[in-house]
Amino acid sequence: LVYATGSATFFGRTASLVQKAAPVSHFQKAVLNIGNFLIVLVLSLSLLLVVVELLRGLPFLTLLAFVLVVVVASIPVAMPAVLS
Repeated sequence: LVYATGSATFFGRTASLVQKAAPVSHFQKAVLNIGNFLIVLVLSLSLLLVVVELLRGLPFLTLLAFVLVVVVASIPVAMPAVLS
């Protein structure tokens, strides 16, 4: 039983939505670049923090909690809203 063809089907609607997708704007590229920079910075800072604090003798669970706080606080979730 055929009840829909072409763009009236599930896959047809999906294909039409993909065709309507807008290209990435300059603002979106800038926000993604800033986000990627922050991620790289946080990962390198976290690695440095882990190495230094383990050498200083900080307990691992305390260090893990501190690194988690640094990672969560470093990447702002509302960055696109704030920048716009």
